[in-house]
Amino acid sequence: MGARKIILAVLIAISSAQSGLAQTPPPAPAESVETKDRLSPDIMEDLVRAPVTLASDGKFAQARAALERQLEATDDGLARADLLTSFGVELYNAHLAMAHFEDQGSLANALAQESLVYLHRSIAGYEKVFGRRHPLVALALHSYADALEELSKEPPPEVVEYLKQAYQIRLETLGPNNDETVANGFSLLRRGVPAASTDPKEFDALLARAAQDFEVAKGPKRSEFLPRFLSAYTSAAVRYLLAGQRKEAFRLRIFALESIAGQLDESPELCLSVVVDNSEWADAARQVGLSARETETNLDPITAALLSQCAIP
Repeated sequence: MGARKIILAVLIAISSAQSGLAQTPPPAPAESVETKDRLSPDIMEDLVRAPVTLASDGKFAQARAALERQLEATDDGLARADLLTSFGVELYNAHLAMAHFEDQGSLANALAQESLVYLHRSIAGYEKVFGRRHPLVALALHSYADALEELSKEPPPEVVEYLKQAYQIRLETLGPNNDETVANGFSLLRRGVPAASTDPKEFDALLARAAQDFEVAKGPKRSEFLPRFLSAYTSAAVRYLLAGQRKEAFRLRIFALESIAGQLDESPELCLSVVVDNSEWADAARQVGLSARETETNLDPITAALLSQCAIP
């Protein structure tokens, strides 16, 4: 995965910061408010500008001391957790800003590792305020998992475990149709969760979930969510195909393609996703020796129609 300026779950879709908000930490959200909208880039940058500047100059001991002074200056547990999150995010951004300069490689790596320390600390910070089953805890878990995966050559198993924890919390507190829950579910699907199952009830549940996720994906954030929907359920279909369950694989793949057929004008990135995901499916088909006849009968007409709509020969 390529580096992106804040891939962290904290900023999946940020609401614009108002000029007056940058001076004070935001208030705690109500249970129904989406947690990702609390901390804008401007707010986070402002909260930890001084310690991040020190860290960017390689003065890590001074940077840590400066942040600890900020933490000690408040008894507000939420404000402390937000400081930890903000410091972790801004260190990550500083790492990205330096990563492409050869003479800054060692400093960039040090910033990356430091960012993981504080993103991980923020999890406990939110748990201390809200307990373990709260959307802000889920957000911290997801953010840490994203950063850990981005900064690892081989993502460790903990990435999926953190994402699973975040997903369960969001299901319980935000519900299955919340944007954050659905996006979290897409992340898990791309990482192999759930695995292909021989239990018909589990497959039917996955297909029902796909239909439910599509209703969310074609909503207000369709430009972002529709490509992620197709990518997530292509991955799931590929798992079934590689497990030898061709009938289930085709059902899931066909459902995903037919669902997005009328949505191509809604998301500029969706056509690219059609091409990329079709390649992923084709590679898996070759691995299992899928016959040309099976593909022609089940998928070719649908795929050809989609590519034609995208003006791709």
